[in-house]
Amino acid sequence: MNSKLSANHVRITLSSFLAYFVMSSVISPLGIVTQPIAEHYGVSVTTATAMFSYLTTGILGGTFLAMFIYSVLSLRSVTLLAGLILIASMLAAWLVDIFSLLPILLALIGATSGILLSAAIVVLTHAYSERARAPALLVTDSFYSGAGVISGWTSGLLIERGYHWGSTYALAITATVILLIIALVSNYPSGKPDAPSGATGRSRGRWPAGVFVVAAALFVYILSFVFIYSWVPNYAAEAMQSSPEQGGMLVSRFFLGLFVGQVAMFALVFKIDLRWIISATACLAAVASCGLWLATDYAGLVVWMFVLGLLSGGLLKTLITFGTMMVSNPSPRLVSFYIFSSAFGTSLGPAVSAVIVDAWGTRAILIALTAGYAMMAVLVLVAVVFKSRSRSASAVSA
Repeated sequence: MNSKLSANHVRITLSSFLAYFVMSSVISPLGIVTQPIAEHYGVSVTTATAMFSYLTTGILGGTFLAMFIYSVLSLRSVTLLAGLILIASMLAAWLVDIFSLLPILLALIGATSGILLSAAIVVLTHAYSERARAPALLVTDSFYSGAGVISGWTSGLLIERGYHWGSTYALAITATVILLIIALVSNYPSGKPDAPSGATGRSRGRWPAGVFVVAAALFVYILSFVFIYSWVPNYAAEAMQSSPEQGGMLVSRFFLGLFVGQVAMFALVFKIDLRWIISATACLAAVASCGLWLATDYAGLVVWMFVLGLLSGGLLKTLITFGTMMVSNPSPRLVSFYIFSSAFGTSLGPAVSAVIVDAWGTRAILIALTAGYAMMAVLVLVAVVFKSRSRSASAVSA
């Protein structure tokens, strides 16, 4: 890509950001719509929540399929096809009132969202140099959290006003339509990753242990992250008698914190060593998560949701960026491995949380969230130690 931003460059960059916006607007209303779905179809809340495992498993399948699909279809064709199927699936979930079809539709929504997310990463990888790539990826987080703010508020408002739960997909449908319009008038990269230049035998060999530690941290972090927007609104309704609109406000406040944290992270990555950033934020986020289950009223819960979002903001992309530093020449396969690890955590989140709630109650899931964040923080610290030792060994050998 040319260093000067062309109109086409701007369009495909915007389409990549919108893919993250779509993913967030699909996922973030989960904790708000589970109760209406349960009431609408006459099932338990845990059954309705577990149903969204089809959505998250679809995301996992989509990210896996995306590793191979570009050898068959062009990036533009993949974007258009996935976008069309996504819109059709969301409209069907909204308008076709058949519970037995819901798992299929949720799986399609998840798979196509995952494919669009992968396509966005491929576009940004080809469109930006290594130096500009990390800030570009952090901007995608801002679109993700921005959609969470809007979607959390609008979803709670729609449910409060008595609209069908499927109406919460209206925001995602609108964003996908805009994405498709951009794709129709733009030229996309081929989507075939280039071989890394100057690859050494070491970079092509087995990955160091630090790679798998970072992947484990990503998995645990995203698994725990899903607990937040899946169950905090339900916990607030059960323990504090909050309304659906107030539940939506909790999700919105969390994503607002994410947005502010991501903006702050964008500035910090230019000034502070990445190892210090991820170590500090991971540990502080684990501590802040305790506030969710220690809060005694709704107002306190709102504050802690914002604080936790603030400290979690940008952690995903900085962890992935740090993970690519574990090898001298990170390959597309390595980046895909990290994305797949994250998606695996997303896919298991609803089912794991439903099991915990069934066994120990809603408050237990918030304690499990703290345990997950603490485990993530430990893994991050271990990965930092691996990286520091590797750097020291390289300095000695030099």
